[in-house]
Amino acid sequence: MYTRDVLRMKDGGEISLDWEDKNLNATDDDAPIVLVLHGLVGSSNSNYIRSCINHLRNSTKWKIVCLNARGCGNTPLKTPLMFHAGWTSDLRETVNHIKGRYPRAPLMAVAYSLGANILSKYLGEEGSQSPFVTVVGISNPFDFIKAGEHATTDSTARFYNRIFTKSLLSYVKKNQTAFEQVLDIPHVMKAVFMTEFDERVVCKIWGYKDPMSYYSENASVEFLKDIKTPTLFINAADDPIIPRKVIPFHLAKENANLCFFITSRGGHCAFLQGLRFWQPTWADEVVVDYLQKSFSVLHAKN
Repeated sequence: MYTRDVLRMKDGGEISLDWEDKNLNATDDDAPIVLVLHGLVGSSNSNYIRSCINHLRNSTKWKIVCLNARGCGNTPLKTPLMFHAGWTSDLRETVNHIKGRYPRAPLMAVAYSLGANILSKYLGEEGSQSPFVTVVGISNPFDFIKAGEHATTDSTARFYNRIFTKSLLSYVKKNQTAFEQVLDIPHVMKAVFMTEFDERVVCKIWGYKDPMSYYSENASVEFLKDIKTPTLFINAADDPIIPRKVIPFHLAKENANLCFFITSRGGHCAFLQGLRFWQPTWADEVVVDYLQKSFSVLHAKN
């Protein structure tokens, strides 16, 4: 299903790009490319990523590629510098690689959860220099401090917080060789909630004063006003970890490039249509429809 490129970053770390096979060699070099970004410790093989890529493959003739973050998707962690919620350098190097390989191809993106935060921050940093023509962000957390406050007061959010923390601990254990020289592994493995993990791992590795500093500096909500790329955000009102109050609807009035869409149901990166879990999700269909129509409009203008 995938052809893999392994990219070595400037600092010595590695990420991997998994290109969907069907359209990779069947389309011209100027065919549109969709870059897909997974969520926390996800990969190109995560169910929601495979569902999105399959629907894009079957509905378009575009090239599709998923960026596997450091240490994810069987990509070895070469240095202690793991990914974090707002680190855009790997995305920037990835985009430069893709544009260097396919300079005539229009570039679009679909990003989920943590990946959506990273992409949004990148778009704000790049502003009018962004190479993306249009993007979709699904279940973007936007504001980590407000989302964290929700996790301390809502029992369901607190439950999911523990699950995500366990996933992060598994990530550390899997990549323990890279971490053991800089982290107190036994202390890290006692973390129960994400704030504890971030304090013992992310802040330690990246030099943040504390988790609050890390969260405030990397929340994409602070970068949305500078986005110059047409961007659709899709969230669900029943998302167990991202409450409705976190979604900055007001920014759509200040920046015409932003569009926020919220459904009553959909959970976190789910958006299942009844029990048809083997078929494209509602979000998959919206992604394809939005990207196709946005590209058609932009193509017609040019």
